[in-house]
Amino acid sequence: MNHQAIFKSFSQLTDIPELEWHYLKSKIKWHSVRKGDLLVQAGEVSDRIYFCHSGVFRMFYLKEDGDEFNKSFVQEGQFFTSYSSVISSIPSYFAIQALENAVVASFTYKVLLQLYERHHCWEVVGRKLIEQLYIKKETRERQLLLHSAEERYHLFLEEFPGLEDRITQYHIASYLGISPVSLSRIRGQLSCKSLI
Repeated sequence: MNHQAIFKSFSQLTDIPELEWHYLKSKIKWHSVRKGDLLVQAGEVSDRIYFCHSGVFRMFYLKEDGDEFNKSFVQEGQFFTSYSSVISSIPSYFAIQALENAVVASFTYKVLLQLYERHHCWEVVGRKLIEQLYIKKETRERQLLLHSAEERYHLFLEEFPGLEDRITQYHIASYLGISPVSLSRIRGQLSCKSLI
């Protein structure tokens, strides 16, 4: 498999010495995931950190009544996992499902801890990824609390360009916290406005 996309993502965060990159590369495993398969199941402990090489994933909570709530989406070039599960060795509160046939690379949290001990560059990578995750979480909370459904849809289109053509309206509506009918109405209103 081509590791260049992973190396590029790390290199955008800090300089990675060649020796360090070769060490990590030797620890990476590749996985093909079929559309609909769960990469991480709710209630199970996860110990791997993933990189999306191709495909789309959703992270979602499943309520006792069967309702689903999409918390986030993952596209090419992004790292993802159930962080609380990986770091604390507790069952994941949410599941991660492939919405397309996908290819991911992964390495264990144990390897990450080894990297931290090996070279300072990995501590920089870890810190910057956590900072990005925190900003994303804070932004998501603000959108749900302060923005209207229509505003949240606009922000979704900005944050995930092109994703609306790759996933169902059901999944977008779930992410926005509205019904598919409400989303259809918003899309129809926007379509009418664009014709004016």
